[in-house]
Amino acid sequence: IQPLIEAFFSSPWAYNARLLEISNKVSIPDSVIRTAQRWLDDEKEAVHNIADVMDDIESHPSRLVKLINYIDENLFREKLVVFTDQIETFKAYYEVFKCIFGDEVTGFSEVIDRDEAEINIYKFQSSPECKILICDRSGGEGRNLQSADYVIHVDLPWNINTIEQRIGRLDRM
Repeated sequence: IQPLIEAFFSSPWAYNARLLEISNKVSIPDSVIRTAQRWLDDEKEAVHNIADVMDDIESHPSRLVKLINYIDENLFREKLVVFTDQIETFKAYYEVFKCIFGDEVTGFSEVIDRDEAEINIYKFQSSPECKILICDRSGGEGRNLQSADYVIHVDLPWNINTIEQRIGRLDRM
């Protein structure tokens, strides 16, 4: 159940994936499945109509849309690292961020070819045009990301040491 709870605090993509995983082991009420699917459909609809949604940001509950708006309004010229703990969240956010911010975005993830991921890290560290690095949990350890000005945790892992590791990627002596 803990992975399901963690995913709930992340994104509808991750939550639906965890529901599917545990549905083979436990009985899940249809109302929960329908609600989760509606949440995912609403998020996909917001992404599909992002321009219209951005015009009326306060009326839409999408965390993804609110994050894009926050970055656009407050961190536009800053370098930032966006951490997510769930691979489904990484995939969705990476795709949407690439559409919205274009070449300013790169990613580091277990689903990206290792050589490409290393190139992406180098691009983020060395290119002034590359402003946003999105990482899944694999980017939270062993990387030097001190070129970033801000870190955004899309979903927080339950282990405080993992959070400290993430922050340590930016805050180095």
